[in-house]
Parts: sequence; structure tokens; C-alpha cells
Amino acid sequence: MDMYTLTSGTDQTASFQLKNGVALFVGFFGTETMADQRESGVNITTLSGEIGSATTYDNSYHVIIGSGTDTYALLDGFTINAGNATGAAANNRVGRGMVIVNISPTLTNVTFSNNSASSNGGGLYNSGGSLELNNVTFTGNNAGSSGGGMFI
Repeated sequence: MDMYTLTSGTDQTASFQLKNGVALFVGFFGTETMADQRESGVNITTLSGEIGSATTYDNSYHVIIGSGTDTYALLDGFTINAGNATGAAANNRVGRGMVIVNISPTLTNVTFSNNSASSNGGGLYNSGGSLELNNVTFTGNNAGSSGGGMFI
């Protein structure tokens, strides 16, 4: 299992960013020659909002941000965890695991776990886009208002 964090410092605004036309896949051992040879659910890769201390109060506001990217943005096989949207600004209170604004990415074999928002969308917050979700799991996420797992 590989785990990637956003920063070695304590900048809670640090986030992974979706990019136009970029599809990200995990589950490879390193000997494959084609993407369909990978084993989904094996070699899990976690994108984590855990920064600073080992407690969640200082974690990143958004683990992943998708804003202004095209419909070819794709995540496949990731676990997204430990986002903590409790900032003072309105956009830092929603979508701790992932924030999607005005785009339509595809999420496949993705797990949102243990993300928290003081407002809406603890795991996933979507505004103005059209998501395609395939085999997506929400577990242990919470929100102060609506959509502990997902808010659309």
C-alpha cells in the first residue's frame, strides 16, 4: 500500500489537483505492459489529507480538487482519506475528500474514507458537474449539515 500526503508542512490549503485529459490508475506491480493487466483492489494507493500532527484537526481542507478540468479527468483505484474541511472561508467547509466544481470526471474503484466537513459533503462535494461513479465506496465520512458521504 502506498500513501501520498499533500505536504510535509502544515498548509491546510494544499490539495492534489485533477488535470485536463489525465487518467490516473493504480493497482500495478510494475511488470504490466497494458493498463488492463493491473489488478484493481491490489496495491492500493491512498491520497491522504493527513498533515501536521497525527490528529485530524489540522488536516488539509480538500484532498483533491477538480475545477475547470475536462471530462477526461479520471481516477481509478484510489482511497481518499483524512480530509478535514473546517476552515473559516465558505469553500473550506465543504468536500473534504474531494471538491468538484463545473466538471464531469469519472471515478472508478474509489473509496472515500474518514473525511469530515463542517458544512456539506464530507467525502465528496459536487457543484455544477455531472459525475460518473463506478464502484465508489463511502465509509466513515461525516458532515455538519448535509451529505456526510456525498453532497451534489
